[in-house]
This record gives sequence, C-alpha cells and structure tokens, in this order.
Amino acid sequence: MGDDRAPLIPFDAATAAVLASLRPLPAVEVPALDTAGRVLSAALVAPEDVPPAPISAMDGYAVPAAVLRGLVADGSASARVVGEVAAGAPGFADPPGDDAVVRIFTGGVVPPWAAAVVVQEHATRDGDTVVLRGPAKDHTYIRDAGSDIRAGDEALPAGTTLHPPAMALLASLGVDRVAVAPRLAVGIVVTGSEVVAGGPLAVGQVRDSNGPALEAAARACGAGEVLRATAPDRPEALREVLAGLLPRVDLLITSGGVSVGDHDHVKEVLEGLGARRVFWGVAQRPGKPLWYGTWNDRPVFGLPGNPASSLATFLAHGWPAMRRLQGATPEIVRRRAVLSAPATKARGFTAMLRGRQRQDGATTFVEPSGPQESHQMVPFARSDCLILCPPDADVLAPGTEVEILPYPWTM
Repeated sequence: MGDDRAPLIPFDAATAAVLASLRPLPAVEVPALDTAGRVLSAALVAPEDVPPAPISAMDGYAVPAAVLRGLVADGSASARVVGEVAAGAPGFADPPGDDAVVRIFTGGVVPPWAAAVVVQEHATRDGDTVVLRGPAKDHTYIRDAGSDIRAGDEALPAGTTLHPPAMALLASLGVDRVAVAPRLAVGIVVTGSEVVAGGPLAVGQVRDSNGPALEAAARACGAGEVLRATAPDRPEALREVLAGLLPRVDLLITSGGVSVGDHDHVKEVLEGLGARRVFWGVAQRPGKPLWYGTWNDRPVFGLPGNPASSLATFLAHGWPAMRRLQGATPEIVRRRAVLSAPATKARGFTAMLRGRQRQDGATTFVEPSGPQESHQMVPFARSDCLILCPPDADVLAPGTEVEILPYPWTM
C-alpha cells in the first residue's frame, strides 16, 4: 500500500502495523517432553493437586495434637516412636495414641492425625523413646495437598514460553500432551551480486554475514526450520528464488535491495509475486528503507543490506512478528534503563543504538557499545541490547531514561 514518495512511518507505528497484519498460527498438540522453548497456545488448567497429598517438608517426627500441646506448654515432650513414614510409602493412617509419634522423612505423606512435624534437630531419641523440644506450632513443616496448585486452577496462561520451571510444572501435573504453537519455518534470502558465501574474495566481493546472523537470530526467536538462499541483483534470478521459498515458510526475510538504487529490485519482485505492501520506509536509524508486506497472510520483511541495519531491524520488528505468530506474550519485549553515557543521534528518527547493560541494585544502566555506523558489527557483537532513543532529540544526556530491547539470546 502507499506511494513510494509517502512519508516515513514512525518506529512504533511500524511495529504496530506488523502486529495488526498477523494472527497466531493454529496450535499443534505434541508430547509435553518435546515442548521446551515452545509457546503454550491455550491456558493450562491443573488436572490434579500438587502435591497430591500432605507431605513433610523436613526430616523429623509427625506428632498428634496432644503431644504438640504438651510441647508448646512445657517446652519439651516425651513420646513413643511407633513407626516411620519414608518418601514414597503409603503413609501411617491409623492414630497411634496421644503419647505416640511417627518418624517421618522429607517427602513422606503426613498422617491425617498429625498436628505438626517436629524437625529431627529438635529431637533426642533413645530407642523407641524420643524427647522433643520447642519451638513448635500447629502445622509446622506440613506441605498441604494443593499447596503449590489445586486441581482446576490455571497453571500457565496462554502465551507462556515453556522454560525449564514450566516444564517441571507440566511433569508434576502429569500432563503428557500440550497444545503449543508450531515451530516456525523461516526463509532468509540475502541479495546482492557482490555477496559470496566464503572463500577468497575477488575485488568488489563481500562475505555473507547477514545470512548467518539472521538465521541465528531467527532460531533464538523460536524458528524450528530456517531455509537460506542468496540471490544476485537480477530480477529474474531473485524472482525464482523468492517464488520457490514463499510457499514453504511461515515468515520470509530478505536482506538488501530495498532502497532506491538502480539494482534494488526486491520490492518490485515481491509485489509482482503477489505480496501486499503494508509500508516501506520507517523513521528509524539504522534501517530506514525497511519494506514490510504479507504474502498469503504470511509476513515478509525486506530488510536493508548493511549488516547492523539488517539485524537491528529484524530484532525491532521481525521478533515481535515471530512472537505474534507463536501467540507469545508480550509480543514486544522491552525494558526501561538509564543512560550512563551520552548518546547522540539524528533528530527526527528513532535510533537503535547498540548498547551494553549493567545492573546497579534495582536500576539498569546502559551505554552505547561503540561506533554506530550501519556497517559496523564489532560494536554489535560487544552489545547485549538495542537502546531505543526517541526521535525528538539529537543528544541524550546521562541520566535520561530510555527503552531498551534486550537480545533474545541474552534473555
């Protein structure tokens, strides 16, 4: 949509337009053990209590109310030991009498008659007799059934990325299959007749760094499959590569060929293949000539070719698109930080400066990691976030609060 002479779209409006054009992909059901790093498509409701029965939090003695009352009143109590409950044992259901206790171990099922567990550090045992000492109070060291989560409660909301603690929760609930977002197939096409994959360079040639960078970034953002190709600056060759990839991927990225030069053909070829333009040109630096559109409702990003521009633009706009396709929440991952060094930028553009964070108490400080030219990758490699500087300034002083975009591989 839009004329090539249309004004640049603001930075945040560009991301909003990307998200508005997409919806999450249909869920797939897979074994729970295969869901690490994937996104939950529907809220998970606990099918049972965790823990399923009251258990002891410590090694010690399960005591009835009468023994506990004596212990609280006198500071010590003597009792008979009439059995034991280990973790995994069925328990000790029958009341043993008012002057009797049961030896219990961490994870053992607490008998229904027990008023508390007295830890072994507060006990002196001699054969079948034990002397218990305070302090003690009702229900001490008993973990109730459902004290972690009760059957019927929401365990995890839709949009949760299944990280290790979430995987532990699935296992503890006995969940064996889960509805998650499909693993995304991402296509990456690096354009440019000067780009080569490796080997000695002829005059005028450069090695492809954008392809490996974008593939690694896409995988860090949840891609399951990445299909990569290169294409020279010839419309026919570019058309052949793009036509072959578009039907096979959930999201397509091109790098290079989206500006206004005589050899920039990506926009025209994509639109000739049926891609619907949403916008072209964003008030951001680096990455001003970003082209975005959809093909059969699949997102297509035409990124600029300079290495820093390409990767920064993907992180700012492509990562939220991937999160939307997966149903992940929030779709835009940003944090607040305070500049610890001055930052300079062009007025009228949102700047994506490569930056480095440090934590000081509850405050995150950030500063540019080096020069910010769009071809320079050394400062990018030494950074861990993008500093998003607003368009209405050209110098931001130390102490200014800014938004930062942490890199997905650092989270």
